[in-house]
Amino acid sequence: MTLTLPLPYGVRGNPNARILIVGEGFTSGDEKAGEAFRTHQSALEAMLNEAGINPNDCLYTNICNAMPPYGDPVRWFITEAENKTLQSIRIRGLLPDTLLLEGLLRLDTLIRELNPAIIVGLGPYALWALTTNSFSVGNGSKRQQGWKVPGGLGNYRGSQLDYLDTDIPVMCTYSPGAIASVYSWRYQAVHDLRTRVPRALAGKVSWVEPQRDYIVAPSYETCCKCLMELLMRATLASGPILLTADIETINYTCECIGLGWSKTAAICIPILKSVAPGGMYTHTNYWSAEEEVGVAQLLKKVLEHPNIWVAGQNFIYDMQYLFQDFGIMPNYKHDTMLAQHTLFPGQPMGLNFISSMWCNFHRYWKEDGKDASATLDDNKRWTYNCRDCVVTYEALEVQWEALNYFNLQLQYAIQMARANASTRMSLRGMRVDHKRRAEESVIQLETTMEYANKFTGLLPASIHTPNPKTSPWWTSPTQQAHIFYESIGIEPVIDKDTGNYTTNNDALSKIAAREPALTYLTRLLKEYRSIEASGQFITARLDRDKRLRSSFSPTAETFRYRSGETAKGTGRNVQNIPSGSED
Repeated sequence: MTLTLPLPYGVRGNPNARILIVGEGFTSGDEKAGEAFRTHQSALEAMLNEAGINPNDCLYTNICNAMPPYGDPVRWFITEAENKTLQSIRIRGLLPDTLLLEGLLRLDTLIRELNPAIIVGLGPYALWALTTNSFSVGNGSKRQQGWKVPGGLGNYRGSQLDYLDTDIPVMCTYSPGAIASVYSWRYQAVHDLRTRVPRALAGKVSWVEPQRDYIVAPSYETCCKCLMELLMRATLASGPILLTADIETINYTCECIGLGWSKTAAICIPILKSVAPGGMYTHTNYWSAEEEVGVAQLLKKVLEHPNIWVAGQNFIYDMQYLFQDFGIMPNYKHDTMLAQHTLFPGQPMGLNFISSMWCNFHRYWKEDGKDASATLDDNKRWTYNCRDCVVTYEALEVQWEALNYFNLQLQYAIQMARANASTRMSLRGMRVDHKRRAEESVIQLETTMEYANKFTGLLPASIHTPNPKTSPWWTSPTQQAHIFYESIGIEPVIDKDTGNYTTNNDALSKIAAREPALTYLTRLLKEYRSIEASGQFITARLDRDKRLRSSFSPTAETFRYRSGETAKGTGRNVQNIPSGSED
């Protein structure tokens, strides 16, 4: 639809545009020009051109074509305390001020008049303004206490969504302003534009989720028939067949096992189901004892079949449960996490991110699993399990093509060999000198108490955290950040990866440099942390066979092994021994 000229204030671009690009608000440069995206125009147009989109084919606006109060978008919202007086209208969990509310109304009028083929939202505030529930609401930073602000863009970027109560496609990603701070986001934003916009322009059929065939809550007969068909298919096949597997757990117990044999078909085999005797929810066996034995035996034949190549997402985790709970050692040949790590080391490796980069259809679904767990909705949980399987299957197909294209097959094969070796290492575990362990635990307790006495009374109570009941301040980095950065007023040290305050050992050195009077305190904290970390070897949970285990994974950015607790919550990082104090 063609917009009536002249365009509304702040709006610029093609009045016949099929692509509407929505930012968050004016910068000072935008306000001076009276138009959206003037400050970041060159950066945005470069991204669009790289994605194969002509910038002249787009219309540009914001959720509010004005500068946010004090230049801070958080101040577009009022706090709950302020609302007691102002009685603001609550929109999707938040309290917009009058300026933002007027902007939302003008934006809605523009969208319904233009009826674009797709809306591209840039930033978390645009995500909140354009979608009904595809966002999260969180607290502002500690310097903005009391505000609730939109979030969740890291989860929902690249998702194929719709504008509020309409069927107008929406896709949100990172803004040029945010990319200027975290440049690695640029690759993701360009990818989102390159892959999602053409699908929206191609029509609604290309935008909706494809039909998928899930077997959920199967009978014993249905489950056995499905497993037998997979065995028959593998036996008759001239080459290996691909099967994806995924488990869901609850309280360190396998809740269900999903198998996917195409990018649209999967089965969830429940192990536990939710029951509510007397209104108290708990879990009980899905199968009778005889049925569970039968299912487990068939499942073992399927997953260990030499002609079935089992793939998963971070399958090292799943392997621990399958082996320890069912005695199954799958024929583990592929892993989407390891493929992603081989192709793009340093980029995120979670299944949602992998889906956003490799799958034809993508919509963030991980909240479904959390919601199913919270509401004890078994069918929703099992459907979620099936979706993990088919997404893994589809992503792996495309990843394999990319590995071949970039000639990275050998590197990936090495990663898979390391993963298999580390899994067996994790399952075997290590023997422990229990007598020595008991002796060292006494020494550890005495040393910890000695340092607790040193810390007690070292700081005046007036600068302690407002919530000291959780744990002593010297054991809590969060409380230490409050003490150093807010109570004392030291210039905060920011973690470059997370953007949050940090009090790690490097930060403690910087704090001491900025305020020499704190040198003794920071040195004491480093010593305590070293002792505490060493003590974790003593206090780490052992498995029932009294062996110490660690979960290993070759996914560090440097391609070294990571090490940590097992999937069952036992063991610890056994690779890194604390260096001790500087003394």
